[in-house]
Amino acid sequence: MEGFTKAQLRAFSKRSAQIESELEAKGAMYESPTLRMRADDEASLATRAAKDRSLTPSLLAGRWQGEAGQVGLATGADLDQALCADPARSGAPGWDEVAAALVDPETGLCSRSARFTQADVVEHICALSAGRMSVEEIVVMADRFVGSDLAVRLTPDIAAGRPRPAQWSTAAHRALEDRTLALMGTLAARPSAGVAESATKAALAGAPGLGDDQVAAVRVLAGEGGSLRAVLAPAGYGKTTMLHTAARAAAADDRPVVAVATSPCPQHRRRDSSVDRIERSKHSNGYHPFRLPCPPDIPRSRHAAAHRPRR
Repeated sequence: MEGFTKAQLRAFSKRSAQIESELEAKGAMYESPTLRMRADDEASLATRAAKDRSLTPSLLAGRWQGEAGQVGLATGADLDQALCADPARSGAPGWDEVAAALVDPETGLCSRSARFTQADVVEHICALSAGRMSVEEIVVMADRFVGSDLAVRLTPDIAAGRPRPAQWSTAAHRALEDRTLALMGTLAARPSAGVAESATKAALAGAPGLGDDQVAAVRVLAGEGGSLRAVLAPAGYGKTTMLHTAARAAAADDRPVVAVATSPCPQHRRRDSSVDRIERSKHSNGYHPFRLPCPPDIPRSRHAAAHRPRR
């Protein structure tokens, strides 16, 4: 055990010493670990003394204190200090350290969610303080953060129903959202020539099981219009199959296709080498961020990996 000498551990391993002495006295040799464990159990029962009811907690504490002193083992607060103190983390984190951690794009408040409450801020500061800040200091730090220029108060939901606690987002995340929405507006207004009709027809012919709504959706994605398209439907309505058909049409028209999924694609969808896929696998602490090659004028959002997009 870290922080203890062998002599200290031995002094407070009385039962182990008694069992070993009993086995040594028998002088037996054991052919297997199982036989040794069985002998340990028998020696444990043979050396177990009846409880001494005269030993009160105060008497035991006094005895243990004396035994600790004999082997140079600190007790009480001195023991806590010797084992738990970390010189590298002796001081409580300051405002600059806390603020930088709260807005960190990888581990901060908006790393997995676009919005947060004051309780989330308190939780993050508690984890960062590691017991070095009092409750009052943590609450004051949280109040300071949500009132600073680093956080943006979000408009409350005015829909009827149960009131929700106040919510914020980091200023950096809100700025990223504004840039993303502006980019989406630009893409939606930018005209795009449709995929060649021959390529679309060939892709549709290769997917005879598509329904009328799926065929219509393929033609929306492959036809002329803005550079931003969206197909929304509940789960199980065949969006993946429809999108795969549209991607094959675009690839047949010599257009680069990159598919990004929030969960692994079905195995039978991975066999088409004409479509390059970048898949993000799920992890207990969220999604892995992904980066796509893009022009300098397009903002890169690591936060996009933390949200499952609507389809």
